[in-house]
Amino acid sequence: MEELIVHALLYSAGLEEWKAYSETLDRLFMENSGDGDLLDLEFSSDENDVISHTIALFDRPGTDTDVFGKKLTKALRDIYEREDTDLRDFDEKCLSLWDNLPDTVAYEKPFSLLTVAGDPLGWGDEQLCRQMYMRFFTYYTDQEQGDEKYGTR
Repeated sequence: MEELIVHALLYSAGLEEWKAYSETLDRLFMENSGDGDLLDLEFSSDENDVISHTIALFDRPGTDTDVFGKKLTKALRDIYEREDTDLRDFDEKCLSLWDNLPDTVAYEKPFSLLTVAGDPLGWGDEQLCRQMYMRFFTYYTDQEQGDEKYGTR
């Protein structure tokens, strides 16, 4: 479900086309045809309702915040690294995405970085902005490396 929530957030922020969300929903439904939430989403016709319902599923028992975070940071990094990505536009869309994050994670690391990563653009410091986005993108890999280094994993 975490993957579907990521696609819903990306679509809602204008970072991804409907097709990516729809294909993921179809695949997950085929793999889990007994899931009532997926069934409801599959047969709903209003895109806005589908997206808001999908994002609300984050609070469903069993949602793994780390799995969600890893999928979201990877998806955003892939978009960021596209040759045609404009940094200011990307930042605006990341703020929009953050606005739609469930409250249970919006103010937690690394998600809270999305609210400030673009601030340096206001005073012309693109390099610092890019560094802050890299901190967001590498949050989970840095955490895992730290766990291995200090034997906490």
